[in-house]
Amino acid sequence: MIQDKHLSRAYFTWDWLCILITLCVSIILLGVVLFVWVDSPSWVHWYLGIFLIPALVGVIAICPVYIERRGQSLFLRCLLYKHTFNLEQCRSITPMEGAILSGAIRSFGSGGFFGYTGYWWSKQHGHFVLYTCHRRQPTLELITTKGRKYIIACPHDLVSDYLEPRAI
Repeated sequence: MIQDKHLSRAYFTWDWLCILITLCVSIILLGVVLFVWVDSPSWVHWYLGIFLIPALVGVIAICPVYIERRGQSLFLRCLLYKHTFNLEQCRSITPMEGAILSGAIRSFGSGGFFGYTGYWWSKQHGHFVLYTCHRRQPTLELITTKGRKYIIACPHDLVSDYLEPRAI
């Protein structure tokens, strides 16, 4: 994670497995689309457009780019939208180290194609929404007042004044 000290912003960096999965899946999808597009009737083109394009746009849209701290808010910038966390309204913010994805099951989301994002479940954390591009980066567990749990790759010093220490 590359951190800009002047703006309180940290950019997400991809691990080698995320890059490899993104490249392989992109090449396979391109090959399938080209093969089907050339040798199929026009109704298949419509099915490709109806199902494949929204799925790709959805996965690419939630790819995290950077996380930024401004005052009492934490902004998670993805490619096509921005998610805001009000740190005052979080019930708990806990730092985490180690491999978050070990033993985790992806309920809905991306397991390496443009990042590790979406809804996940693990014995240790229960159900959570994950935003990261690297399997072993320092992360934060945010539990909002509405009870939603987020695990976000974030340098701990970005929110050090809100952290609750916890042994993992």
